Order: sequence, then structure tokens, then C-alpha cells
Amino acid sequence: MSEANGAPVLMLTAKGDIVDKKIGFHAGADDYMVKPFNDEELLLRIEALLRRRGRGEGATPSAVGQTVVVGAMTIDPRRCEVAVDGRVVALTPKEFQIVATMAESPGKVFTREDLIELVWGREYDAASVSIPVYIRRIREKVEADPSNPLYVQTVWGFGYRLGGE
Repeated sequence: MSEANGAPVLMLTAKGDIVDKKIGFHAGADDYMVKPFNDEELLLRIEALLRRRGRGEGATPSAVGQTVVVGAMTIDPRRCEVAVDGRVVALTPKEFQIVATMAESPGKVFTREDLIELVWGREYDAASVSIPVYIRRIREKVEADPSNPLYVQTVWGFGYRLGGE
């Protein structure tokens, strides 16, 4: 699945098991609906996806923002790129949106609910999003030692922040 053109991905499927949903979201889906579904709900979800994409020419909430440097990590919202030590890191669209959202306020602690609302939207079913899984996958890609993160840090009992040396 590819979002190279910035189009949101809404999966419509008959598979409603959590394992199938997990596979869909990890493959890059922005939303997931199980058949049969209500036509009105489908339209509401499409509108929400398009509304979120409309914030910045189809990219992220910070798509019009400036490049942010945190330690050896550079977040370039205009290019939708994250680089560590000059090496571009291949993030999925949602992983990039999480990093870009946190880059808007480096050092600020974002709760799980904050990230879901800012990246997926207020209307989204928070139970279907696993922020710790996204954070782990981001760390595996940007951190030299994911178990001792420098950039995507956990603030125990509160949430996550973008930090650096």
C-alpha cells in the first residue's frame, strides 16, 4: 500500500478480527471499516480523512512548518522526511505524522490521546490505535539504541516527547 500521492487510505473489508485490523493499520491504512457498514458512517469517515489531509496540501498537520532539528535528527515537514545523522529514515505516513506532530513542540509531552486526536482526528476510535506500537516502530528506525531512546522519549505516566541531546 502506498501513500506517495498523499491520498488517505481507508480499508473496507469483511475481516473484522483485531489481527486483521492490526495488519491493515501496520500496512499504512489511515482508517479501517468492516462490512457490512452504514453508508452514513462511511461518508463521515471519508470526510474526516479528507478534512485532516486538507490541513497542508495532503500531508501532515505541520506540512507548512519549518524544518526542526533535535540533536542529530532533522524533521523536514515540507519534504515529509526525517533524517538521522544525514541519513533519511523510511517512515510510514502515520509514523511521520506522529514525529512531525511532536516536532511542532519539541520537549512538550504528548499523551496517547493527544497524538490520536492530532494525527487521526477527534472522531477516530481510539481503541483501534496502538500508540506504543507506533512509538516502538519509530524508535527502531530513528534510534541507535531503541531501548535507550534519545529522540522519542517516554515520560512515564504521561506520554511521549521529542527530545534530544
